[in-house]
Amino acid sequence: YINLIKEIGPQKWIWDEIAQASKIKFKFAEEEEAMDYVQELAVNLRLYKTEHVLEGDYLHDRWDPELVKEILEYFKPSNMRVEVQSSSFKDRSLPEEEPWFKIPFSARRLSEEECERLAGFSDAPGIDLPPKNEYLPSDFSVRAQDFLQEERGGYEEAGKFVCPTPEALMAPPLLVSTSANTEAWYKFDRFFKTPRMASLLSFRLDDISSSAEQSVLLKLSTKVLEDMLVETTYLADVAGLTTFVYSCQDRLEIRIEGFSHKLPVLLEKILDGMANFTPTAERFEACKETLKRALKNSIAKPARHATYLRLISLVMESWPLEFQLEALDELTIAKCKGFISSLLAKGQRQVLIHGNITLNETQKVILDTKKHFSEDPPRAKCAKKLAELKPGQNFVHAALVQNKSEKNNASEVYFQVGPENHVDYAALSLLEQIMYEPFFDTLRTKEQLGYSVSCSLKNTYGMLGFCFSIVSAKFSPLHIEERVEAFIKDFFKVLSDMTDAEFKQHIQSAIEAKHQQDQTLIEEAERHWEQISMGRYDFFQRHHHAVEINKWGKEAFLAWFGKYFSLDSGDCKRLNVRIFNTDHEASVADERSYSAGDLMNFRDEVKVFTKKFSPPEKSGPQIT
Repeated sequence: YINLIKEIGPQKWIWDEIAQASKIKFKFAEEEEAMDYVQELAVNLRLYKTEHVLEGDYLHDRWDPELVKEILEYFKPSNMRVEVQSSSFKDRSLPEEEPWFKIPFSARRLSEEECERLAGFSDAPGIDLPPKNEYLPSDFSVRAQDFLQEERGGYEEAGKFVCPTPEALMAPPLLVSTSANTEAWYKFDRFFKTPRMASLLSFRLDDISSSAEQSVLLKLSTKVLEDMLVETTYLADVAGLTTFVYSCQDRLEIRIEGFSHKLPVLLEKILDGMANFTPTAERFEACKETLKRALKNSIAKPARHATYLRLISLVMESWPLEFQLEALDELTIAKCKGFISSLLAKGQRQVLIHGNITLNETQKVILDTKKHFSEDPPRAKCAKKLAELKPGQNFVHAALVQNKSEKNNASEVYFQVGPENHVDYAALSLLEQIMYEPFFDTLRTKEQLGYSVSCSLKNTYGMLGFCFSIVSAKFSPLHIEERVEAFIKDFFKVLSDMTDAEFKQHIQSAIEAKHQQDQTLIEEAERHWEQISMGRYDFFQRHHHAVEINKWGKEAFLAWFGKYFSLDSGDCKRLNVRIFNTDHEASVADERSYSAGDLMNFRDEVKVFTKKFSPPEKSGPQIT
């Protein structure tokens, strides 16, 4: 490729594209973390004159082909260093050893013959300069649009909440198109007023969790699709359009964000890629191997192993990793192609168009998008099956670390509260606000229990709970649990002794957290998308929580805490997840414990809670 570039010579159109992309990036830069920005500018002070510190990284003001040629002359075999790292070297005897991590290695100079051979390469089938970038925007106008009658209801609803968040940010998107298997949502940006937009899509099949094969087929098909689209998405990324293709528990999602001018063009290309899903055998096998490694490594760390065991216990339709790995070996290109075709033909689809785009423009985007879909039987209501522990139940899920040389243990102590509702969600949010700092201070700072100590609210697809998580190299999960239980008992006294003024201050802090404003249009789009993709459609959820938080008094909160967190309470429902290192292997067995192989027995002992989701009635002007 280097020889090809030298042969073709410097191309001004490539420099023009780079200059244009840099200019756009600087002109429309979004706010970033202050500390990161300060560090970036501190480096720039060493590189540029003071007047160019802010823009130095983005300036391209002079095309100099001779300078390009001069620099390219340094790109030659005699001036390069090649590093090769591979696990296949572990059985070789390498002559040297680096001093810190004792890794064996060898080093030598490239021979003249090797340099000559490398310098002579000129024919590389399939390798060429990138095409001209069709995604570079040129229209940065901010659209204007009269208020839609259907928007006013959302603004009126937003106005009922007493909070500092502007109504334009709170107002929900409109449901502008519904059909047998598709729902499309739209919101015109009236707050940020930038030439940006976001488009989010999800595809879900009813039977996606029916077997380990279907579950891992979703993951593999997503990875192969992402790999197929990489040349397209790379060019779009250079032009300020970011694409994410990923799988969730039961769906494939596509998210595109960036400048609004060319985003519909990119969306069309991605959907064309799905419709013409034809991966090569070589890339399919590479993606398959990458996924296999990712699945195996996903629980290599004890903390992630513990989280995995908690989630696989609570989500009734999930499949253990060993089942998925076994099914992965049998997957073929044909099965992946059939899966992607099913998503387009039979899947339940959701779309959100949000940002600098008018209703008329959105109408065209949605109609173009729906051309790629088939409308088979009407969509069934989305439902999720979750494990609901019975009052008084206390389970233990114990396992050994995956890596026998791992020195850390991990423990998660999970208390389940029940199905999602505003009152309990508000109470759990308040508990996290009050408890997080003293839990960290007591167990991490004072007791030195482990290097990772945290506690937080957990909303598992509509089932609420609270989880204490600790990773420790010094103490076993049994000792960690004892200290967590001791902390919870002591916390009753902390709550009881808390003054009304202190409690009210925590109330205020929790409310302010719920009223935190989105900093970018993308953050706002993601907030709306969470409600749509999870089937809640509660676009004012945070504000409902803030209202409920404000209603709590100290005595009522103490009673609620005692009901769900006191080990003596008949309503306490608990799941302990223990990951032991090999030093504590003898402690793994427990009369209450079960392993992945016993998962079905565990599921027989708990209640099955079915969370059903239904889209609301039409809320906007309909696109047909």
